[in-house]
Amino acid sequence: MESDKARTPPKINPSGEYLLSDSFSDEARKRKFVEELLRTIADIDSSLSDVILIFFPVVRSFHIYLFVIDIRRPSFLILDNIMHDDTLEALYSSLPYVIRDYMFEYLSSVQHPKAKYFKDIC
Repeated sequence: MESDKARTPPKINPSGEYLLSDSFSDEARKRKFVEELLRTIADIDSSLSDVILIFFPVVRSFHIYLFVIDIRRPSFLILDNIMHDDTLEALYSSLPYVIRDYMFEYLSSVQHPKAKYFKDIC
């Protein structure tokens, strides 16, 4: 039976703006992403090995969407408040790919068993 900690999904709090900002270097964006991920996981008194889903909410003006990262079954889902027929890039710019790449790099750095599966999702 899974612990309650594993059932409590971490929610990364930033707007996500820093991930696409030219004000930050790529290394600074990665560092901030990992810091926020680790802080969020620590807030629920857990470790990444206990985490199943990570919720990454983004609010941009009146457009609200939620990136859901499934660690157990490596996948990436975007829940959006607006129905679109546009491409992923047109809707979210490179943000899904940035998040995917940072997750892959972080999971690889801690030798997480699911890391390799995150390289090509989206």
